[in-house]
Amino acid sequence: MVATITISVSHVGISLVPSLIEEIAGSVKESLSKGNALILTGNGGSFADSIHLATEFVSRFAFDRKPLSALALGGNSSIMASVGNDYRFEEVSSRELAALAREGNVFIGISTSGNSKNIIRVVQKALDKGLKVYCFTGKKESDIVKICKCLRVPSDITARIHRRHILRLGTLYVK
Repeated sequence: MVATITISVSHVGISLVPSLIEEIAGSVKESLSKGNALILTGNGGSFADSIHLATEFVSRFAFDRKPLSALALGGNSSIMASVGNDYRFEEVSSRELAALAREGNVFIGISTSGNSKNIIRVVQKALDKGLKVYCFTGKKESDIVKICKCLRVPSDITARIHRRHILRLGTLYVK
């Protein structure tokens, strides 16, 4: 039995895309309340952001509560090295997702460019498995925006996109 989960959106003085942020929050809340998981991934700084967000769900965010099921793909260095060596880097996250994801999970991919081959591949795998899929990306037209709902930061500057992704992901407060 999962405890009551409240996920609210905090508008911290920035212009958000409220309907999409609220949709993501609602999807995550529904998934977790049914005993499912939030699965995230990204590359480089976006990978670090996915680990950070998963940590906030599993550990705590501003107060003690029951742990919530969240994981960042790629956190197991042995899986990353093995799949990268035996297959290719583009398969690392999608192969791990294929092993771990279940219908009812929510997947969030983070890609500043929206064109990372491995992120596009894992998004497609998540869609094929029936997960609710969202991505965070920048303003450029990209391959990722053609296949899933994306929260797009209105910037072409990678550092600014990262900072806004962190801020927007951080607006999902879990109680």
